[in-house]
Amino acid sequence: MNYQPLVTVNILSFNRIDELRNTLTNVYEQDYKNIEEIVVDNASSDGSSEMVNNEFPSVQLIQMEKNIGIAGWNEGFKVAKGGYVLVLDDDAYPDKNSIILSLQEFQNDIEIACITFNLIDINSGDFFVNNWLPSDKNKKTYWPVFVGCAFIVKKNRLPETFIFPDEYFVYQHELPMAAEIYLINKKIAFIPSIIGYH
Repeated sequence: MNYQPLVTVNILSFNRIDELRNTLTNVYEQDYKNIEEIVVDNASSDGSSEMVNNEFPSVQLIQMEKNIGIAGWNEGFKVAKGGYVLVLDDDAYPDKNSIILSLQEFQNDIEIACITFNLIDINSGDFFVNNWLPSDKNKKTYWPVFVGCAFIVKKNRLPETFIFPDEYFVYQHELPMAAEIYLINKKIAFIPSIIGYH
């Protein structure tokens, strides 16, 4: 792939040191290498920040003074240098080729602002089956919402209003954010081959 834009990986962390270590390890094992990594730590008390500093010194660590929930991801967006941002929970990570496949999809389809990942349960090895993802895992689908634990966006196709709302501490925040994407006539895509583990 000749197209090599910078991709920011924006990870939100809270008191899951082992899961965070696993996520960062898997991010470093991506086939795509032009990435910057940001961890926003929501005032963890389990040594997560110290682990990041000691074991992953190239990661940009943002330490929050208190846990502000999902709004912490906004702090990562504020400093992200990449034209694309991969958003991850501290216990979610992409398959090795997911960034490359995502970039190809963004290049080929100018309507897409966001790609929601096809999620595999880390413990069971099965695909997630719920109302937040299509039941048909065999075809590309424009979908009304993304799943917040693992998705990627192209920043210049997002509305200015695309922020993690602080009135949602956790859960359901995807709904108003997804609506903002559709209000500017852009789309969220589900592509079966773009996989995340959670």
